Amino acid sequence: WMCQVLNGISGIGSFLLLDKFVSRKSAIAGLAFVGLFSVFPNYYVNWGRFTQLAGQVILFPTAIMYWEFIRSLGRKDVVSKGRKLDWQAIVFIAIGIGSVCLLHFRVAAFLFPLLLIIFLIELSNLKNFKKHRWNVFFQSVLIVVLVTVIILPALIPGVEAYWNTRVSQNELGSLISSGTMSDNWYYSKGDTKTMQLSADSTWLYLICVVGIILGLFRSESRQICILIIFWSLFFVAYTYAYLTNIPLLAIMNRTAVVLALYMP
Repeated sequence: WMCQVLNGISGIGSFLLLDKFVSRKSAIAGLAFVGLFSVFPNYYVNWGRFTQLAGQVILFPTAIMYWEFIRSLGRKDVVSKGRKLDWQAIVFIAIGIGSVCLLHFRVAAFLFPLLLIIFLIELSNLKNFKKHRWNVFFQSVLIVVLVTVIILPALIPGVEAYWNTRVSQNELGSLISSGTMSDNWYYSKGDTKTMQLSADSTWLYLICVVGIILGLFRSESRQICILIIFWSLFFVAYTYAYLTNIPLLAIMNRTAVVLALYMP
């Protein structure tokens, strides 16, 4: 029953993001896409990966909190008068990001590029306020420090386990040859059923691509479309990282990417 609850609310994050930064109509369309038409995450009615699904549910609300926070720093009245540190907002954002990291590290790998793109977008909007850009940078770094403190008990053993696993693969010679990782179905093909279901939804993804292209020509949606395009490039990079034949870079396979593809 828990997965049904998570599946049921998975589209709310998309709705909130589009409603806040585009329009209500776009938000309703995004909600319908995730909740009704997209095969993922709803296909997995008995998710074994509750942690990944839960992380994806809170990914957008966390990103919205951060975006709203740094956008508020760029308001004219704040820029002209200055603003003290909003510790309450900083702590809540850090808790949100930390929660995503602790739930599932792969979802954190989706979240961090999104936050980075948001950060760069808002910095570009403050190009005429050089001094204030440093303020945005400083407060963002402060959030990173708090997130690190929150996840530190899990971060150190997690990184150590990840490093040992990937390094041991090379030491055993299982992934030394240039074609070995490409020949490994886990990376190159992924779960057969998942990939087939995704292929069956190609028409839906094409509609989304057309919508993004058209959105670039509208001022109210151009920014979010640019964000989606650059964010999607990270999804592509994760999918084909195995082609480098460097185990440390292949943090996930294409199945994990496809399960999160409904987000961008």
